[in-house]
Amino acid sequence: MLTQQNGLVRAFAYGVRSLKSKRIAHLEIGNMITAQLSLSGERHLLGETELVFGFTGIKNSSSDLNTAYYIFAFLARVMPEGFADEKVFKLVFAYLSDLNKSADRQKLSLDTFLTTVLLELGYVDQSMAMLPAFSPHFMIEELIGKALPKVEVN
Repeated sequence: MLTQQNGLVRAFAYGVRSLKSKRIAHLEIGNMITAQLSLSGERHLLGETELVFGFTGIKNSSSDLNTAYYIFAFLARVMPEGFADEKVFKLVFAYLSDLNKSADRQKLSLDTFLTTVLLELGYVDQSMAMLPAFSPHFMIEELIGKALPKVEVN
């Protein structure tokens, strides 16, 4: 989970696979939720959740959903766990909000978004990002040592 206060957090959500679980729908990719987290040893446990915003516009489009999966796979691999960066959180939320409501997908540049996040996290500097040959996707592959997987939506 990407949180505003704690950055990237991996948490166990016991019981969410149960058919009676009210939390299972809250934990879909890209949902904005309020959540109660507790620490048990070194593990975060997910307690009570409440859906704040569901980004249904993204979930109704397989290409937009693929983009959301790509963004979260990227963040999971380059953002240190527990490193809170409110600017990155706001960038992600703003991009997903725009993707959710934008009819003109051409104006939403994934490359620009990824470059901005790479700049904010300190993986690239402004001079590198301005090079004509700069590709954030290539940079991400170099950072993590492999290409991010393409997620197919049926």
